[in-house]
Amino acid sequence: MASPNFSIAAQLYDPILLPISSQTGDDSFSIRLISVISSPGEPISCRLWAASFNDAATAGYFALSYVWGDASITEKIMVNGLPFQATRNLVLALKWYSKSEYVSHPIWVDAVCINQCNIPERNDQVRFMGSIYTSCWEALCFLGPNADEEDAKLFHLISSLCQDLEHPDMQGENPSLTPLTHPFYAGVVENISNTSLLRSPVFQDRVYWTRVWTFQEAVLS
Repeated sequence: MASPNFSIAAQLYDPILLPISSQTGDDSFSIRLISVISSPGEPISCRLWAASFNDAATAGYFALSYVWGDASITEKIMVNGLPFQATRNLVLALKWYSKSEYVSHPIWVDAVCINQCNIPERNDQVRFMGSIYTSCWEALCFLGPNADEEDAKLFHLISSLCQDLEHPDMQGENPSLTPLTHPFYAGVVENISNTSLLRSPVFQDRVYWTRVWTFQEAVLS
C-alpha cells in the first residue's frame, strides 16, 4: 500500500487512542476520518481528523471498500495541506467520491486514516476493521471505472445471502449448530451454487471480487 514517508507521517498524524484489548471488544478507541474538500475536477485535497469511535459511529460516516492496486504506481493528493502518495485506484475512488451524493459526509479510508508508518497503530486498527465497517452508515464499494450491471447483481446476491443467514430459521436455540452446520444453510448454499453469476467473467476476473478482505467489507456493511 502506498503511504507517506516518515517525515510526512510525523507531521500528518497525531497519536490516537488505541483499543485497550482486542479480546474484550473494547470500543473506547479513536479512528481518523477524512472529507474531500476539493471541487470536482480539481486535484484531490482532503481534511483529516481524529474522533472517538463511539462519536464517529453516532454522528455517522461512510467507509471505502476498494482494491489498493499497484503500490508502485502512485499520484499525489493533499491531506491537511501535506503531499500524500496514493495509489492510482485510491485516487480514482476519491475522485468518484468527490462527485457523488455522499461527499458532504466523512469517510474512512484505510490508506489515509491509518498511519501506515506506525506499526502498533496499524495492527490495532486492522484488528478493529470489522467494527469500523459494521458501524458505518454504508460501505462505499469502488470496483473501478468499468463497473457494470453484473456487479450490481453480485451486490444484490450478497445482500440476499446476508438476509438468508439472518433468517429466523437460522436463529435456533441449539448452541451446537453454527451457520455451516445448520440445516437451513444447505438450501442457502444450493441457491448460491446454482446462480450463473458465480461463473460470469465479472465475478471471476474483476480483482475486487477475488480479494477476501474486500468481499468481507461488502458483507460486513
